[in-house]
Amino acid sequence: MSYILDALKKSDRERQDNSGPTLQTIQRPLPRATHLNSRLILQLVIVVLLFLLALAALWIVNSGVAKSAPQNAVANDVSPASEPLAVVVTEPQKRVTAVELPVLVPFWQLPDTVQQDIPPLTFSLHIYAENPKRRTIIINKNRMTEGDRVLPELQLESITKQGVILNWKKTYRFSIDVVEAW
Repeated sequence: MSYILDALKKSDRERQDNSGPTLQTIQRPLPRATHLNSRLILQLVIVVLLFLLALAALWIVNSGVAKSAPQNAVANDVSPASEPLAVVVTEPQKRVTAVELPVLVPFWQLPDTVQQDIPPLTFSLHIYAENPKRRTIIINKNRMTEGDRVLPELQLESITKQGVILNWKKTYRFSIDVVEAW
C-alpha cells in the first residue's frame, strides 16, 4: 500500500512540476552573482572618483581665477569692476583701445535693487531672423529693433532666438527669455 501511495505522490509532483508554481511550492533563492555585483561596484567607484577628480580640477581653476579677480568685487553683485573687456579698433589711427562691457546675466540674477528700479516690461511680439535688420519686438506697446531705447536708461542691445538682451544705465546687461513665457 505504501508503494501505491508513494507512486501517487510522485505522479502528483510530476503533474505539478509541469504546471506553474502554486501556493504550496517551495521557492529556493537564486544564487547571487557576486562576480557581477563586485564588477559593477568597482565601475561605480571608478566613475565617482573620476567625477570627484574633475570637480577638484574645476575648483582649482576657479580658485585661481578668483585670486586674479579684483578684491573690491562683491560675489553676489554684478559690478562694473568684474566686467570683461572688449577690443575696439579705430580705423584712422589703427589703435586698439579697451572698452569695458558689463557682464551678461539673466534678469533674475541682477541685484534686487536693480530689479526694482527697472520698470515693468510687457512683451507682445517677438520676431527673430538671421538678418539682424529683420528682428523686431514689441515692448510696452512700442515696436523696437536692436539698438533702440526702451526708456531713457534702458537700451535694447539685441533680439535673440529666446528673448532679448537689455542694458540698464550702461552698467548692467541682462537677458530676458520671452519666448518660453508664451
